[in-house]
Amino acid sequence: MRVRRTASRNRKEIRSLKAPRVISYLLTLSIFAGTISVPVAVGFFYVKARLQALEIGYQIAEAEKRLKAVTRENERLRLETAVLKSPERIGALAGQSLGLAWPDPSRIRLLAPH
Repeated sequence: MRVRRTASRNRKEIRSLKAPRVISYLLTLSIFAGTISVPVAVGFFYVKARLQALEIGYQIAEAEKRLKAVTRENERLRLETAVLKSPERIGALAGQSLGLAWPDPSRIRLLAPH
């Protein structure tokens, strides 16, 4: 193997030729990285937005499901209230539980206003 010796002046020229190559390489690399990173970043933001939209869709579906259940329960309670307020039921309970009875019509007296 043969070693080539150069003068110091030649070394400076070689170094000065390598510096632009490194700068050119770094510039090319940074342009390539920038070109690749922008679409990748946009892709990540797009996927994130789609996942958020999907999650919100699930939340809306769950809220609609709860709304239907609450609406059915509300309707059931309204019907039950109407049944419990019926005069026939109240009269039957008063007669059975409390021993109350309708008054005899002959015992009803009307009072005259003063």
